[in-house]
Amino acid sequence: MKKLKLKNGLDVWILGREEENAEDVMLPETLKKSMKNLRYCKLERTGENYIGTIKVPRQEKQGGMAFAFFLEEPRNGAEAGRLMFAEESGRLAALAEENRTDLEGSEDGQNFILNLLHLLMQDDVLQLERLEESLYALEEELLKGIPENFQERTARCRRKLFTLHTYYEQMANLAGNMEDDPRLARQEETCAEWGRLADKAERLHNHVEMLREYLLQIRELYQSRTAEQQNRIMTMLTVITTVFLPLTLIAGWYGMNFPNMPELHWRYGYAAVIGLSVLTVTLEILYFKKKKML
Repeated sequence: MKKLKLKNGLDVWILGREEENAEDVMLPETLKKSMKNLRYCKLERTGENYIGTIKVPRQEKQGGMAFAFFLEEPRNGAEAGRLMFAEESGRLAALAEENRTDLEGSEDGQNFILNLLHLLMQDDVLQLERLEESLYALEEELLKGIPENFQERTARCRRKLFTLHTYYEQMANLAGNMEDDPRLARQEETCAEWGRLADKAERLHNHVEMLREYLLQIRELYQSRTAEQQNRIMTMLTVITTVFLPLTLIAGWYGMNFPNMPELHWRYGYAAVIGLSVLTVTLEILYFKKKKML
């Protein structure tokens, strides 16, 4: 369990699943229900309060993060309200402790949530750039030859990009909905912060879309290289078949051994057939080289 206190006196609680029923802090029922469905990012207003869930996908060596939160707004200025988070992995508590000074400097609960969401996406641009560099490297490998395990590597990358695409889309929708919340119309600074968060999520979403398009182009290049390789193999097999087809005809023709065949008892018949075969193969090879098929 971790507790932070904001400038306006708001208590912020971050609890793990084993602490849901702690005697000193009881989670609201709406928060417990949200903990059962930590699959996407959302933020809704219920009466005077806010309830939301955040699911951050796994990034490189960092594990993912999923948590639910409940913001109880102050009522009539008499109470400071409360902000409660419930998570499973403990990563949110570690992140809050690492950035305690900045988070405790938040003006209110919404500002705390905004600062936290910005923290969750602060290094995402660098991670996307590293992912882009890995795609560049994969393309370079493909230009030199068909890499091993290409399908598995692109499938993993495609799943990762799809997950990020969904995550940033949900974050952009979440922030956009809060920016358009009519109850926040008078809080211009808060609305502007939600707008900046929405723009940030939208830019990351667009970056992911660009990487998905790039991955699609790499897959098309792979298909082109594979088709080119298959065409070369088929061309080679066709040339070999064509080269040996006259030899098959000669062997079949002179293998009949009819009594009246003039070359059957000719002293140089065997050598003549060998010479004819060599000459035929040589002429065919020269022809195919001239046509650049060999």
